[in-house]
Amino acid sequence: MEKWAEGLVKEVYSQWKEYKGKYECWAQGFGVFYSPIVNEDKSVKPILIIGWNPGSSDKECTEQISKDFKNEFKKYENGDFSLPTEHEYLDYWKDDSYSIIRGWKSIFKDDENFLKRVFKNSVKTNVIFFRSKREKDDIPEKLIKFSLEKTKEIIKQLRPSVIIAEGVTTFDKIEKLLKGKDFKRKKTQLCLPIEYKNRRCRLYCKTTIATNGQDISLIGIYHPSYANTYESQRDKLYKFLKEELKQIIK
Repeated sequence: MEKWAEGLVKEVYSQWKEYKGKYECWAQGFGVFYSPIVNEDKSVKPILIIGWNPGSSDKECTEQISKDFKNEFKKYENGDFSLPTEHEYLDYWKDDSYSIIRGWKSIFKDDENFLKRVFKNSVKTNVIFFRSKREKDDIPEKLIKFSLEKTKEIIKQLRPSVIIAEGVTTFDKIEKLLKGKDFKRKKTQLCLPIEYKNRRCRLYCKTTIATNGQDISLIGIYHPSYANTYESQRDKLYKFLKEELKQIIK
């Protein structure tokens, strides 16, 4: 499994190199896996945590390799496509400037040890591998289609028990992606609507997808980076996630 994952990173690197200078944020780079592969022997069905695409801490896209990508770029140039040895969310656990970690911790504020076990039993990736400042930045369509197909490959290879989409719109896009001969929706989408600033939002959604003879729970949650904006609803989200994950996380 590790060799397959490293081969995938190498394939993404080759695709990225082909587009050098051909779109505004090319030098921001890409990211595939932000954690080790946790089901190396396939005896454990991991949790797959998946965002839409990696952002950047740089204020603007430039022609210089991004500081967020500099270390990975050196590795790849030297032919090293190895995966991280620790989940990024655990690596940055004490970094309060990392909004998504801060959000996850606020959701599980009274149960951080459980959250750490979730991360230790999870693989982190994104649907679109290529970095941008904003979701609407001009990533070439070919790279988007390439990422979508490889995301399906990741799911088929890892065979996760649960997929957690960071963002309910990301959930919608993944649900739409997982159709066709290899995937089948088994249960109707269930969502919890909430009111936020006089508009209706969804705190979380859930459906079940079948593939390779296995049922996968697909869950979408209001993006953790914005957990401070729905403070009054966080307990509902915590209870929902704890119930969904407690049979996996012992």
